[in-house]
Amino acid sequence: MKWTAVLRLIRAPNLLIVALTQWLIYRQVILPALSAAGIGPSLALNERLYLILVTVIITAGGYVINDLSDGKADKINGRKILLSTLDQRRYAWWLYLSSQILGFCLALFLAFHSGNRLWIGLYPVGVWLLYVYSTTLKRLPFLGNVLIALFCAGAAAIIWFAERGALGQLHSSMPEVYLRFARITGFYLGFAFLSTLFREMVKDLEDEAGDEQAGYRTAVVWLGTRPMKQLTVLTGVLFFLAFSLGMFYLEDNFRKEWLWFTFIPVTLLSFGAIWQVLKANSPKEFHQPSTLAKVIMALGLLLLLGLKHI
Repeated sequence: MKWTAVLRLIRAPNLLIVALTQWLIYRQVILPALSAAGIGPSLALNERLYLILVTVIITAGGYVINDLSDGKADKINGRKILLSTLDQRRYAWWLYLSSQILGFCLALFLAFHSGNRLWIGLYPVGVWLLYVYSTTLKRLPFLGNVLIALFCAGAAAIIWFAERGALGQLHSSMPEVYLRFARITGFYLGFAFLSTLFREMVKDLEDEAGDEQAGYRTAVVWLGTRPMKQLTVLTGVLFFLAFSLGMFYLEDNFRKEWLWFTFIPVTLLSFGAIWQVLKANSPKEFHQPSTLAKVIMALGLLLLLGLKHI
């Protein structure tokens, strides 16, 4: 396979967003909070980079195994098939297995270098969950949607987990700073979870025909199009309400220009996506709100860039 095909297979832009999210959580949220109390981070700079790389490798592997498992439905749904030949599938399997072994070696190194043996167990759990998602859970109602939403939020939450020792000291020495940190991080986790869940539900609507023919029992196949549309709209409204309340409650922590630079686009895109879901009746029409939801997810980076202080 050409490098361009490999980059499409592993969804390189999405991996960049994952890496940037984790780096910004460190740079904009955790380090300023710890610095305010004169506390050093639990992970050194190189260990943070290892953790980010391990997360990216797990995510990339999830994309590869998903394409390996979903060829029939993707073909029916008219998606571009990246693994259409036997040689391409063999290469994808080699890429998947070799990258996951590399990721485990990095997790092993991180565990012993940082003195935290939990990384040894967490890595295979993450790989296994994405494998089970691709081969089983995504074909069942809601389970796959919720798991992917949890993974997107978990990419940020794992940084909190990695720094739990230093953050525990922060909680003891400066509880008011810890509370601000927890509110901001919790707000971002909620943003990531609900925006991802909304998009996953829209994608189910978009892929209904192919999923049904492939024998999947996704939420829309199980419930029907109309109830699923109503539930998706409800999720979109819940996301927007939670986002709006969070921005209002935490506005003092954001620079004013960034506050509006984030709030206005997310508001317009949210209403646009919800409206398009309501009126959509074909896969092509559902693709539009799916794209808008993906942009909303990416705009979460602006929340982190716009932080003023902890």
